[in-house]
Amino acid sequence: MNPEKLTIYVGRDMDGFTFRLRPKSLERIRAFLKHKGSDASPLPQVSIGYDVRTDFESINGSIFPHIQQLLTSLEDEEINQLGGIQLIDPTTQKVLEDSTHEHA
Repeated sequence: MNPEKLTIYVGRDMDGFTFRLRPKSLERIRAFLKHKGSDASPLPQVSIGYDVRTDFESINGSIFPHIQQLLTSLEDEEINQLGGIQLIDPTTQKVLEDSTHEHA
């Protein structure tokens, strides 16, 4: 059985975007990190301005992989072990990005 994907909610306001881990996802990540004996700590929320995202993406491509690493403190393989990750608009429930990372 495939576990439920980790979820990041993406909110917008007049200043920019707020990326927030779903509480259940945050609990799963903390338990995973504790089980593996890691001192890493996930962040519950990250906010960036519209211009920061635009400037970053014009040079580096999508900002989402960087946001998910900041929020989760997990490598791609670890995210896969937990079922992958999705970014959702909490108002519409629309999936903005859904990924399971390829193994290199």
